[in-house]
Amino acid sequence: HGIVAFTIGLQGGAPGYEGAVNSAFERNGSLRSSYMDRVARVITAADRHGAVVILTMFYQRQHSHERVLAGRTAARNAVANVARWVEARGYTNVVLEVSNEYRHRGFESWADSEWLRSAAGQVELIRHAKASAPRLLVSTSGMGDGTIPAEIAAGHDGVARHVTVATRYQQQGNTTKY
Repeated sequence: HGIVAFTIGLQGGAPGYEGAVNSAFERNGSLRSSYMDRVARVITAADRHGAVVILTMFYQRQHSHERVLAGRTAARNAVANVARWVEARGYTNVVLEVSNEYRHRGFESWADSEWLRSAAGQVELIRHAKASAPRLLVSTSGMGDGTIPAEIAAGHDGVARHVTVATRYQQQGNTTKY
């Protein structure tokens, strides 16, 4: 049936090395318009083709550059800003994913990491997104083991199990099909 959903990371993904700078956010959680303009073009094109975009906000490896989120307040600002951005554009093909693998050890290098890596922190951010854009579908992703804490499962619009095509092919020893 083709691809019906794919992920766009507002802080990229794993480029295969540490130190990459890729963020839609300023330190205070405000949005970088040039980055969001590119994201808008992709979301609009996806919508034309009937595809859903899983818009991931926080990626664990984005912790050591000039646009690092400054802590809990900045993370909350980022969540509200993205949720309102999606709603203001009227996108109906977007699911907001607060964090990619929220328990990942890479988040330990973030400000307020204990809170961010906790189920309670993820629930707080999910609720904050929903308060900012009530019609938006909001989730977060676990570590791919198929488990999610009950408080997260009860507090969001769907369970996001972290599985990627690249990971499956890598496990099979075949990266050429990605």
